[in-house]
Amino acid sequence: MKPNIETGFSLIELMIAMVLGVLLTLGVVELYLESSETYRLTEGVANIQENSRFVTDRIGRDLRQAGPGGCIFRESLNPDNYFAEESSRGEDSSITDLRDVPAGWSLPEEAGVIGWEYRDTAPGDSMALSAELSTGGEQSEQDWENNKDGSDNVSLPTGISSDNFVNGSDVLIVQGSMGQEIDIAAGGGNNIPLNAASGIPQGTTIELIGPDCSNGFRFIKGNNENASAISVAGAGLGNQGGANINNNSVNNQSSSVHVFRSTLYYVGENPNGEPSLYRQTLNNPGNGIPSPQELVAGVENMQVLYGIGNEGGATEYITANDVAPDEWSDIVSVRLGFVMASAPRTRKTKETRTFNLLGMKTQSPEDKRVRVIATKTVAFRNRLE
Repeated sequence: MKPNIETGFSLIELMIAMVLGVLLTLGVVELYLESSETYRLTEGVANIQENSRFVTDRIGRDLRQAGPGGCIFRESLNPDNYFAEESSRGEDSSITDLRDVPAGWSLPEEAGVIGWEYRDTAPGDSMALSAELSTGGEQSEQDWENNKDGSDNVSLPTGISSDNFVNGSDVLIVQGSMGQEIDIAAGGGNNIPLNAASGIPQGTTIELIGPDCSNGFRFIKGNNENASAISVAGAGLGNQGGANINNNSVNNQSSSVHVFRSTLYYVGENPNGEPSLYRQTLNNPGNGIPSPQELVAGVENMQVLYGIGNEGGATEYITANDVAPDEWSDIVSVRLGFVMASAPRTRKTKETRTFNLLGMKTQSPEDKRVRVIATKTVAFRNRLE
């Protein structure tokens, strides 16, 4: 009779198998963690790139349309040279503003942009970005300024608060008008008769320019986009009481219609405590200024340089506090720079980096965010030949 022989693994073999299993499991876990970190980093970089494109494209569209449209400013007195000494550029009040503009609204109407430079953030300066946002600096010589050689600042418009402005970042207002393909009918009077609906919503700021480029009106549209005329809104919608465009030399079939826009851009703190780019429309100050809109999160800083030049382009780029009050109408382009940051814990380890932000040495805080610099130079179509 054969003996009963039992088969199986010995204790040593089981221990070896367990060790191999643990090592294999650790390898799989390590591979998973590495893959997760790579994915998180790749996703963070992709989000920054997408946000950078959105920010530069969004402001870029407004900047390309900056400056008064049509011919009224460019051809008021000297149609051959907009930048000549004898060119009025609206200095003779060629456009009559019928809006109910509040006291303290001192934005020069012929300027395509107006900006405010935060102190000590010019090219050649150095700045360290803080991990904790600081906001609420007052618009003054100690914080944001746009004076030159002791000149008076162009004040922030009435109703604009700097309480949520992130300190260290510049502030920019872009304003300009865009021509519309409007089929004006005969008639005139105190509205603009049309052969077809304009498609322009009620409450839009309109510029009506006369055919000889010498006069115009700016007013708030009173009727809806389907109306067969463009009417002048009453005082309740943002115009002055008794606003009237009944002028045959301005309001006739050969006139041109433009939509006027004025927009404030700044870096502010969003409800989650993160820095974001904000915009605020200023088109209809007589009817109340809408609340700011958050465009995109992760914009830690914005720096702006202004190109002064002629119809051929900018000859130099300077900061807002190097622009004299009467030089804002000579700005023909803008150079933008942004520090774009990813979400927290995008990187595996903490690090700090130093960037060149339009000539300013900028050091990031030590954290796990990914940061890139986004820049763009935009020329004003309404200013260049």
